[in-house]
Amino acid sequence: TEDNNVHLLNNGKLTVAGALDETAKISVTSEVKDAPSTPPITAGLPGNGTVDNFASDDAGWMVALLDNGEAMLAKKLTVTFEAGDANASGSMEAVTVPANTPYELPACGFNAPEGMMFDEWLLVELADIPAGHIKPGEEIRLFEDMTVMALWKSAEDTPIIKEAVVYFDGQIYLEFTFRFPEALKNDADAYITAEKNGTTETKLISEGKAKGDDTSFTFPVMIPEFADTFTIKVYDGSGGQVPLFSQKGTDYTEKGFSYSVKDYAERKQTTGSTQEMRNLAAALFDYGTAAQIYFTYGDYQDLQVREEALQVTAEDLSPYALSVSGTKPAGITGANIMVYFESDNTMKITFKNDGSKQASAYTRSLDNTAAEDAKWCLMERHIAAPNLDIPHTFEITDGTDTYTITASAMSYARTCILNGTEARQNLGKTFYRYNQAANAYFKQ
Repeated sequence: TEDNNVHLLNNGKLTVAGALDETAKISVTSEVKDAPSTPPITAGLPGNGTVDNFASDDAGWMVALLDNGEAMLAKKLTVTFEAGDANASGSMEAVTVPANTPYELPACGFNAPEGMMFDEWLLVELADIPAGHIKPGEEIRLFEDMTVMALWKSAEDTPIIKEAVVYFDGQIYLEFTFRFPEALKNDADAYITAEKNGTTETKLISEGKAKGDDTSFTFPVMIPEFADTFTIKVYDGSGGQVPLFSQKGTDYTEKGFSYSVKDYAERKQTTGSTQEMRNLAAALFDYGTAAQIYFTYGDYQDLQVREEALQVTAEDLSPYALSVSGTKPAGITGANIMVYFESDNTMKITFKNDGSKQASAYTRSLDNTAAEDAKWCLMERHIAAPNLDIPHTFEITDGTDTYTITASAMSYARTCILNGTEARQNLGKTFYRYNQAANAYFKQ
């Protein structure tokens, strides 16, 4: 090490003088390549310190931290994963592990062949370890490089959760897609439950949306609720719970399959197929976080919007500034703009008045279509994410004078930045970035 505080003693032990923090590394050089495979290393570790991710040398040795707080010098081995079926897809990176230390088999990362689901891992037979069938989460000890092969089984009689995705319309929706066995699809009373925040919603399987041989269900999500988790379980017509698995073999029967819009946004920031998708996921994450904080919803107290998401100014939104024209009819004193985040993307213009006339004395129109009711407000409902910057025309007239307001949902975002608390400004900024990312993704 740079401080020369690692010493080889005559008894074959390595000692480390002084405390090591969590970033410390020990480099084992080729000078120790003829050392026994597991000499102990006694390290002077602080009570709150950890030593991990040790550097290794070209001779194939690495330092492993043991559960008892000691470390040992161990041979470096490789675990390689194979899909085990030509119709399986995806890949899993090989991992490096120290010899003769516990290694926990991971969950399957391959995509199952059609109609199949992951069952277990098969350890390829080696000289020092027999072939074995191992479940994810079980531990093995390696003495040689190991190949682990995925084994698959039929999913014909097992409900499978295939995916959970977010799609963007006038509102954000979380969609769950299942592959149900025919017996459940033909059971008129079979159902799924979706529990969120202590409230459970029930949907009949027969009422789900058909997607080929699959069935999907959608749930609207208000943006402040984007971190709320939906937990899904499956039941037959008699009310008996039915086993539920992923295609990769994860058993969700007991606890249910849980997912949120936040989970989706976090995952897609790194796994999105295009840069536009990754950007939209990041913008959705920031927008949802800012909404939680602004509406003081859920566990918002320790949340922070990323600094990079806040590099937006009112000047950036100047093209979306609200504009007015014409002459206010007698009795009309102005107007207010509002966007509803709690339900769906709805923009509302409310005409202010002095009380001298009833609303029925005026004619109002939205984008040249006259409103049928007699109210002081006009609403543009269900504005999809990429359309939040499209302007709409709101008019009120008494037959002589006409007052016209042209605005988009981004006009409201601009007013948030210009006239608001820090939380309101951040909401406006992230709302704008969300719209811009949606434009880039949906209009590419």
